[in-house]
Amino acid sequence: MDMQTSNYDYYAEPEKKGSVVTGFIGAILGALIGAAVWTAVAVLLDLITALIGLLIGFLAAKGYDLLKGRQGKIKVVCVVLAVIIGVVVGVGGTYAWDIHSIYMDTYGSLLGSNSIFVRSEAEFFRNILADSEVLGEILKNLALGLVFAFLGCFSFLRDMGADKKAAAAPMADVSAASVPATDASEDASASTDDAAN
Repeated sequence: MDMQTSNYDYYAEPEKKGSVVTGFIGAILGALIGAAVWTAVAVLLDLITALIGLLIGFLAAKGYDLLKGRQGKIKVVCVVLAVIIGVVVGVGGTYAWDIHSIYMDTYGSLLGSNSIFVRSEAEFFRNILADSEVLGEILKNLALGLVFAFLGCFSFLRDMGADKKAAAAPMADVSAASVPATDASEDASASTDDAAN
């Protein structure tokens, strides 16, 4: 009976391996790679696509695993934080580039002169971001990006829940050590007698 109890104890508490710090660094790096792809697609193809949020979520989860982050609930926390950071950087980078381009189109030819009509780029940014329509558009894209990013890392959350259930389920010991020796020898002699007849 002690042997069976020890088997249940073995499966009850899985070992904690990995590092939260390296896993979080991996998740951040993965999310930032996804954010760079988001910004590049937006700038080069002139598209704002929240679907790249899927990539951010996937890369954050993969980065966590590649740098051997500790598994468990802490993985969820680290990946969720990395996804939020990645989407904010992707959306922010896209809009920063767009506003900079508008500024250069508007004031680029006047920058070399001492014209009183030239605003600083920081002032230009503040004025554009103060517009409620622009701010609403940024927040909409941020929300869509977060939705798709969490969809991108949903599969790892689902798999983690399945792994947790499998690890918590006790496995019965069916080895020969748990079968009493007298029963095994009687079964062997009975099968020999049946084979002889």
